[in-house]
Amino acid sequence: MQTLMRNEPFLVTSWNFLRAGELIEMHAAGRGAVTGWVDCVSADGVFLWIQLTMGRGRVMIYAGDPVEIWRVDARILYEQASPPPARNRS
Repeated sequence: MQTLMRNEPFLVTSWNFLRAGELIEMHAAGRGAVTGWVDCVSADGVFLWIQLTMGRGRVMIYAGDPVEIWRVDARILYEQASPPPARNRS
């Protein structure tokens, strides 16, 4: 059994396990990594909305897009202290 250090990002292969407010890194082919918070995950885990850090906006990605999502320990990111406030989705 592999022991995961709390400060090591790890690849999330099933987006169903992500929750709103979690800090992630999005790795896109040829673009490098960007950080953000999970804003919303579709019920089937196929679509994911990410609120990017540093005021870079919000993006939606699809499970078929050429990106990887990595869960990150918030203590190792210093760009922003906390996630944006939750939105009312009635």
